[in-house]
Amino acid sequence: MFFLDSCEVEWIDPGESSAHHLKEIKCVKSLLNEKTIVVVDDSPIMCFLSQVEGQENKFEAIEQPLATKPYIGGKGSLVHKYAISMGAKLYFSHYQPAWTGFKKN
Repeated sequence: MFFLDSCEVEWIDPGESSAHHLKEIKCVKSLLNEKTIVVVDDSPIMCFLSQVEGQENKFEAIEQPLATKPYIGGKGSLVHKYAISMGAKLYFSHYQPAWTGFKKN
């Protein structure tokens, strides 16, 4: 298991911390395999929400052609794209997403 959390995320612009964790995962590429779990801290699923009319605490994802679909945000955004390119699958995701099933290229 690799738990990536070596730098703080700047929520206004998480690009620097996301790029840092991408470099980290590339450094351990030769150690990744089908059983490896990679977890990144500070990487919640992000999406655009709309409040349900008349219901104060209920929200739904905006589903319009111009709206961004839910995505991994924060420090894990680039690791997510890299993991998928390595054949990995998203194992779980909350505030800390995890991937498993890395295939050797």
